[in-house]
Amino acid sequence: MRYFPPQGVGHPEIRCFPIVISRFSFYIVLRYPMRAYLIKRLLLVIPTLIGISLIVFFISQLIPGSPISMQIYQLSQAGGPATDTQQLVEELRRQYDFDKPISVRYLKWLKGMFTLDFGTSIKDRKPVWDKIAERIPVSLQISFISLFLAYLIAVPIGVFSSVKQGTWMDNGITVILFILYSLPSFWVATLLMMFFCGGEFWDLFPIAGLSSRGAEDLPFWSWLGDRVWHLVLPVACMTYTSLAYLSRYAKTGMLEVIRQDYITTARAKGLSEKTVIFKHAFRNSLIPIITLAALLVPAMLGGSVIIETIFNLPGMGQLSFEAILSRDYPVIMGITTCTAVLTLAGLLLSDLLYVLIDPRISFESR
Repeated sequence: MRYFPPQGVGHPEIRCFPIVISRFSFYIVLRYPMRAYLIKRLLLVIPTLIGISLIVFFISQLIPGSPISMQIYQLSQAGGPATDTQQLVEELRRQYDFDKPISVRYLKWLKGMFTLDFGTSIKDRKPVWDKIAERIPVSLQISFISLFLAYLIAVPIGVFSSVKQGTWMDNGITVILFILYSLPSFWVATLLMMFFCGGEFWDLFPIAGLSSRGAEDLPFWSWLGDRVWHLVLPVACMTYTSLAYLSRYAKTGMLEVIRQDYITTARAKGLSEKTVIFKHAFRNSLIPIITLAALLVPAMLGGSVIIETIFNLPGMGQLSFEAILSRDYPVIMGITTCTAVLTLAGLLLSDLLYVLIDPRISFESR
């Protein structure tokens, strides 16, 4: 049965309704590949995490030493009660499930991993997730600020070097970047502390910690200023290393793009060099930079061990270092799992950004 609107009735809603339906259908068709791609990638996360957890669990069991022997040594050093050592070892083995087969322990831990229950720390008997949740905001804060500053500085430097390729300015920037890349972070951190933290020179920044004593009672803006004041030197140490190779990647990507035929055609049309570089070339040169961004945040979390230890920052790097020294297997595996999740999330985000930057990349092909 067909519906005919009344003659002479000019309802714009009735006339526009088929158009709205058609646009809505187009939107569904347009967005369906993205949803299908996201679902496929999210489903792939599960077996990937299981594989990572399997490798991490069994490698952690091969670490020389044992948490039980570490605890017995700590008890003896603290003057603990004199008991039979063998009986104490058996009690600790039952307490930490070391008396069960390794496959049973792995399945138990894997079940808890998907509910964010990583067990309890062998060192202090605190829940592992609580320890990670307490430390990870500090590391993410430092990592994201460092990554933002590195991209903010490195991308313009890379574009400028590619435009001025072969000139004395390009050569000078290259030399400076290679020098920065070759400087060890612990050495730079030590120099910064010596020069700017009240040594023989200037007393401009605090030597350690994340905030001053009593900072939690300050107004918000005063607290924020105190936090920034404490993060200047650690962020500087983590930024310059990323800055060095990010700028080289930005330069390489831009040089590869500006040699393409469509760039030559754009110049032949009489477009200005600024329009050619920033409107036609810059967007396509961002693909390798986005790929790096997906891996830099997890790498910064793992590489912040030295910086967090030197500046006494309560982050994931310091927690990882302490867990390895004490053979705290649950904490080690919990940190590694969180790092793996961040890596997979970064890779998924980079895939989505590919399509936004380069429309030629489609979800169907991926």
